[in-house]
Amino acid sequence: KQALQKATAIARIDLDLYRQIRETYGPMVTEAALKTLGITIQKCVRKTDSVIYLEGEKFLIFFYGMKHPVLKLEEIRSAIQRTVIPQHPAVKLSISIGGYFSEKISINDITKAQKLLDEARLHLNYVVVN
Repeated sequence: KQALQKATAIARIDLDLYRQIRETYGPMVTEAALKTLGITIQKCVRKTDSVIYLEGEKFLIFFYGMKHPVLKLEEIRSAIQRTVIPQHPAVKLSISIGGYFSEKISINDITKAQKLLDEARLHLNYVVVN
């Protein structure tokens, strides 16, 4: 909760086509995809930001002191699109991102970021921010 109080932006990220990857390539490749996704996201954010793996294909990022995260979120989206999963180069990754910015983030803002993510997922490989 303390981390949330100091955050200025939240991003909800989902791996696109998660079920199709799982059904086509199986659980081991899916796990490799999620691990690669987490590592790539972590490389894109600052050490002061927090990346949290939620479950399934879902990630959450808290940004601290970032005025508007749109450029950073586009950087993450682009980095994922260029990423190759070791031993599985045929699997193409993309993500959808919902980003919410506020001077003072509250627990309810996670729901707002989720709604923006839902909007982004209509397009796939897309970023929507408030």
